[in-house]
Amino acid sequence: MYDQVVRTAIHSVKPENIATFLGRKLHANYQGELVHNLTTSIQGTRIKHQGFNLSSPDDLKQFEILARGEFKLNGLQNKSLRSLVPETNSAAMTRFLKGLHVHGLIRKVGRTYKYYLTRLDKAVITAGLTIRNMWVIPQLAES
Repeated sequence: MYDQVVRTAIHSVKPENIATFLGRKLHANYQGELVHNLTTSIQGTRIKHQGFNLSSPDDLKQFEILARGEFKLNGLQNKSLRSLVPETNSAAMTRFLKGLHVHGLIRKVGRTYKYYLTRLDKAVITAGLTIRNMWVIPQLAES
């Protein structure tokens, strides 16, 4: 069934739909042809999702650093986070920040490399770490 859904989606979605989904309108003066390649291989189709996993040591450490509150006044940057997590390279930290931004957990300051935590981020981090520490870990210790 999954193969049928993927095949139908590939053959029925038009470039105009993709442009609209990405938040861009096609210019009315555009005279070119919008096409997609229907010979695209469907076998092994994979959909990537950006998410966070508090059972992952890397994500956990980064969220614990964000929860410490050092960045409330001056914001945070890739460089400042990497100084606290030296085993994470710049590209990995950029992906982490991008994921936070996409989910609305941080907001970017215009024309800078600085981000600030949103109210949602503070609530999500606090709730996630609390659930992990007060419920998940004790449940795992019992089993």
